[in-house]
Amino acid sequence: MDIDHKPGEINFRIGSVPVTIQPYFWLITIILSGSWFNVEPRPWPIATWVFACLVSIVLHELGHVWMGQFFGARNCHIVLTGMGGLAYGAQLCPRIWQRILVYLAGPGIQFLFAGLIYLVIRFGQLPEEESPLVPILLAQLLIINIIWPLFNLLPIFPLDGGQVANEIFHGISPNNGEKWSALLSLAACGGMIYWILQSQGAIYNAILFGLFAMTNLERLQRASGRRDDSSDWRN
Repeated sequence: MDIDHKPGEINFRIGSVPVTIQPYFWLITIILSGSWFNVEPRPWPIATWVFACLVSIVLHELGHVWMGQFFGARNCHIVLTGMGGLAYGAQLCPRIWQRILVYLAGPGIQFLFAGLIYLVIRFGQLPEEESPLVPILLAQLLIINIIWPLFNLLPIFPLDGGQVANEIFHGISPNNGEKWSALLSLAACGGMIYWILQSQGAIYNAILFGLFAMTNLERLQRASGRRDDSSDWRN
């Protein structure tokens, strides 16, 4: 399969699966490392954070790809962007339950990896005095592979949980599934934005859910057949 490579991208393969890392992936990952800037020995926890994000997101997308390939998906490839990762082609399976398992495989493989990391931390002999970065890296991997898959399971399109909800709604009602999925996503986005602002969380997270809300508002308009209506908010 030919993939159009652009300047600044890093391209490699994991087995037969092509992987592309776009430049914005590195920028957003460093921005998300803010809480590690003051951790000693500076600035190395930033480097371990970026590495932990890279490993975890690639593993997440491989979970999608491997499950999709199990159900017959072909020509899958992974792209890491500023918004995370995408596993192109993995969801091209004929049955709804197969596609649902594909979407759940990404968070699922991260939870399994988090369990392995926990066992290493709990029972392994960590060389903390000789190499303090090893415990830091393991802690970062544990955080990322627990918190991020939980976030990904929220019923907000295009997160994995939102994709699952979309498949279920379409299975129940092919005509109204898109609308129901968009409405659920909008409600969940509103709830998350309210919770973030009330708990004085990072404004970046509120903006992210705001972007998700805009995406689902457009989905709702398309599903409701009002895209060309004069009352459209964009007119």
